[in-house]
Amino acid sequence: MLVLEAHGLTKIYDSRGKVKTRALDNFSFQVHEGEFIGIMGPSGSGKTTLLNLLATIDRPTSGTIRLDGVDTSQLKGDQLALFRRRRLGFVFQDYNLIDSLTIGENIILPLVLDRLPLKEIKARQADVAAILGLSDLLQKYPYEVSGGQQQRTAAARAIIHKPAIVLADEPTGNLDSRAARQLMETFTQLNAAAETTITMVTHDPFAASFCRRILFIRDGRFYSEIQRGESRQAFFQQILDVLSLIGGGNNDSMGHRF
Repeated sequence: MLVLEAHGLTKIYDSRGKVKTRALDNFSFQVHEGEFIGIMGPSGSGKTTLLNLLATIDRPTSGTIRLDGVDTSQLKGDQLALFRRRRLGFVFQDYNLIDSLTIGENIILPLVLDRLPLKEIKARQADVAAILGLSDLLQKYPYEVSGGQQQRTAAARAIIHKPAIVLADEPTGNLDSRAARQLMETFTQLNAAAETTITMVTHDPFAASFCRRILFIRDGRFYSEIQRGESRQAFFQQILDVLSLIGGGNNDSMGHRF
């Protein structure tokens, strides 16, 4: 089943009559239910623009996006906000947690906004906290836990309302190598056990090696695609090989141990 279908996406930014910037150029791809895909490319290639369009934060100049069977261009105002809140999950580089709320309160925020019964909220909170290793931290505040634990909290918040797809934007960007590995192993577990559909933008080949499929973007256009086999280490090398051709790799990844 298709969860996401992007067709002919083009995004042109016009800087008050100056030279127009074509951030995306006729970009198309699909994501099936239960996939874990990565999007990679050099700085300025259009990765962030693409993610913003998928997240309904921005609209394409032309082209269409269907998410969970819905043409998002037809949604406006409260209808769009509701769709975004219920059908999309987000994990950002800077966590985006609310410091005045506990870890547990941050996790359940989407369910509170939807006014679900307290019993169901508590049950779902317990489930996702157990999956993500947060059960002992629910009463703590974000500033009392590590960056890795904050990012796992963000992941729990992103999945607690059972979205059609989770969109992750450089989720390991602020993490050290150990926390990055733990987060990516968590994403793998969510994808495998809960069949969570994940689309992740990353510049980090190590993080990308946990995906099942990688789309490469260059100058706003589709460049190539690779799929992972049995060996994650071999996939990691494939990713490095493509990035060596188009740029956009992170040399720090070479320090990771498989």
